[in-house]
Amino acid sequence: MTKRVPILRKKSFEPHIVDCDYFTVDKVVLDGQRMKKIFGEIDKTSFASLLVLDGAGKVQSGEESVDVQKGDSIFITANAGEYEMKGKFEALLTTV
Repeated sequence: MTKRVPILRKKSFEPHIVDCDYFTVDKVVLDGQRMKKIFGEIDKTSFASLLVLDGAGKVQSGEESVDVQKGDSIFITANAGEYEMKGKFEALLTTV
């Protein structure tokens, strides 16, 4: 028998690739099936950098939407608020 418990949602992705006093790097994996979307929020104290390693998808923040593919690098500016990543891709997400 398997004991199943709900997944606890966190404000960041686990495990971190790098986590120090200055920045955090997380690997984002959207498989297009089980993990189709990821939501996050950027406040006025930080920004985010996304480097797409493989695949393609879309990043949306407010009214802005950007298609991304392997090799693309985008910035989500400080105080951008909520953002959404969707599609089928792997990326590195760096936050300060």
